[in-house]
Amino acid sequence: MKRKLSLTLRLTLFYFFSSWLVLLVFSGVIILAIQHHFKLQDQQKLQGKLQIINNIISRVTIHNNTNSQLSENLRSALVGHEDLQVLISDSKKTVLYRSQNSTLSSEFVAFEMAIGASKPFHWTRDKQSYFGIIAALAQAQRSIIVVLAFNQNNHDTFMIPFKKTLLSCTLIAALISGILGWLVTRRGLLPLYLIKDKALKVTASQLDQRMPDSDVPIEISGLAVALNQMLERLEYAFTRLTQFSNEIAHELRTPLSNLMIQTQVALSKPRDIDTYRGVLESNVEEYQRLTSMLTDMLFLAKADNSINLVNAEAINLAEEAANLFEFYDALAEGQNISLKLSANHVANTVINGDVSMIRRAISNLLSNAIRHTPKHGSIEIVIGKTLQYTSLSVINSGPDIPSSILSHIFERFYTVAHSDKKHGLTEGTGLGLAITQAIIKAHQGEIVVTSNGGFTCFQLIFREGKQASQ
Repeated sequence: MKRKLSLTLRLTLFYFFSSWLVLLVFSGVIILAIQHHFKLQDQQKLQGKLQIINNIISRVTIHNNTNSQLSENLRSALVGHEDLQVLISDSKKTVLYRSQNSTLSSEFVAFEMAIGASKPFHWTRDKQSYFGIIAALAQAQRSIIVVLAFNQNNHDTFMIPFKKTLLSCTLIAALISGILGWLVTRRGLLPLYLIKDKALKVTASQLDQRMPDSDVPIEISGLAVALNQMLERLEYAFTRLTQFSNEIAHELRTPLSNLMIQTQVALSKPRDIDTYRGVLESNVEEYQRLTSMLTDMLFLAKADNSINLVNAEAINLAEEAANLFEFYDALAEGQNISLKLSANHVANTVINGDVSMIRRAISNLLSNAIRHTPKHGSIEIVIGKTLQYTSLSVINSGPDIPSSILSHIFERFYTVAHSDKKHGLTEGTGLGLAITQAIIKAHQGEIVVTSNGGFTCFQLIFREGKQASQ
């Protein structure tokens, strides 16, 4: 398996090579600048010597001197310039003067030049580098060609070690930059190491650990905040799961204890058939309660993993509410509770969803309302519609529910003191409202509860265009 490079090493290599590249480019610019300076310096020096030679040639011509006099004057003028090579010839390539150390030959004057013109040139001979100029001067009625050249070995003597030194310095500077980059990277990645250390401490029993997000760079604070939000969600889900497990154990313990005690009492001594029948009938009630509870818990478990509404269809809320009123009418009438449906002013009360789920949600709210509505009270279902949503509200009269209870009312197994037996209803498991909330969320809606002024209202809100068609 290919070994992965650490982020620190990759950044260090990046610092090293990028610094070295910049320094190499900078060094190249310096070298070119020095070479250009040497070239200008040599040109100025050659131009100065050319001017001296031009003056000497002019004087020789004026005084009608011979070539020997020209040579003497030139040797005197060029004393101390042993590195300068001079070749003077006429237009017929006749050499008029050649310095003692000159390696110049007549081939440098093999071309014609305009009077007063000059041309720089480079050439190499016997591993020696030369730079010079060729100029055409006027003497009386003839053209004089002057060739001047410098041996550039003295420049090379300076430039070669200078280049090596500069290259070594750039390499050393790049290495230092890489080391500093490693230190800076280690320092910059320190918050990540802190986050890693914190993450290692996160266990099932320590989900309250949080990543440091206050004293970290902006680039990492977003990651720390996202991790903290994830941990909060995990802690919340794990806490709910733990509470759910505890609540299940608590809720199952009571009916199982009842079953066990009733059975043990029945078996403690011989009894008649009617007694056994009574025990079995009581057990059946507990079995039904257990079955209902397990069915509800299974539904909520599915809701936690998202409910797919495979049977979505058009649902008329007014018709469903009216049908449920018929079902609960006898029970409500026995307690002198009036039922009322208000949907006359709504032209369209149709939503999309699973009809059995919506019916169950409304039924849960109605049975809950009947439990908590006193005798001679009232229950009203109001259906409303706007451009944004369709709503169904179940409103019952009765004592106000304290805000401390309202904040927990949709929690699983949460129950409020009521008189189920008095109303003829089976004792609730505390899962009805949690199931209702799960159903509404599955339909991309929401449920809101308010309680004041002697009335409690549960409102189901279905957003237009968001009723599940998935």
